[in-house]
Amino acid sequence: MALLLTFIRSTFLSFISFIRPYSPHIIPILVYVSFLPLISTLSFLSGLFVWQNLAVSWEAPLYLQYGDGIPPYALASVPDLIASQSYSVSLRLVVPTTESNLGLGNFMTNLVLTSTSNQTLSSSRRAAIVLSEQSFFFRKKDTTQIFIPLIPSFTPMMTKVLARVEIGRRDGWTSLGKGEGRELNVIYAQLRGVAIPRGISGIAMRFPLTVSLISGAIFFVILSSIVGLCILPKVLPHSNLIKEEVNEEMVLSSKHIANDVETKDYNVKTEDPNMNTSESSQVPHPLRRRRSNRFQTNLSDSDN
Repeated sequence: MALLLTFIRSTFLSFISFIRPYSPHIIPILVYVSFLPLISTLSFLSGLFVWQNLAVSWEAPLYLQYGDGIPPYALASVPDLIASQSYSVSLRLVVPTTESNLGLGNFMTNLVLTSTSNQTLSSSRRAAIVLSEQSFFFRKKDTTQIFIPLIPSFTPMMTKVLARVEIGRRDGWTSLGKGEGRELNVIYAQLRGVAIPRGISGIAMRFPLTVSLISGAIFFVILSSIVGLCILPKVLPHSNLIKEEVNEEMVLSSKHIANDVETKDYNVKTEDPNMNTSESSQVPHPLRRRRSNRFQTNLSDSDN
């Protein structure tokens, strides 16, 4: 056991001594790799945020109320909307193909959109009819779907909207052939809104998945580039060499400047004596009065 521990310790120490010269380059790379999970998470969240803001449709289930003496109705809260976005609103119904529904004929669908303060934002009233789906190869279906377009364009100008939907006929008290009431039987009802694409945002709405992936990739590249630029000077081996070369050049330039100053001082000192002699040679002598020849002859006669 002791030999094994000694072998492990020696191996570890040899490994540390081997990688020690490369540690200035390995440690920044490990730091960069440790940041990658955080960068990936933030990029995913950015793409998800774009996806949520590019929601092209919303759906609200309707729970119809029967037996109140009026046509079936439902109250629903519309999911949070984008205030400046336009939507087209429609109604989807799943109804049984019974004789009473087929014999009902046309029925009305009334939609009223209001704010939370009970202010009417938009309303619509449309007619529809139940038709059976028949096929030569398949048997008759028990249910059918009805899509009723209600509002072609609606801009809420707020995020919270309430909806009231009424389906059926006002003359529901009258009966059909076998005594059924003139009332529409519904299995499932759903209010649906689709965003109307316009401009650049419209292009993004047509391809929400692609735009979300591109935005997440761009966010990942930007964050990884920022982290890489912060760590890159520590990884590059040329950075220290460049600093040493710059320092050497600065020292050499300072030495050259000092030598130039010393040579100039020496030249000035050596040139000063010559300058003095030349200046002294150039100093003018005082003027002497010149004697005339007549004065010299008079001196000679006096001597005689």
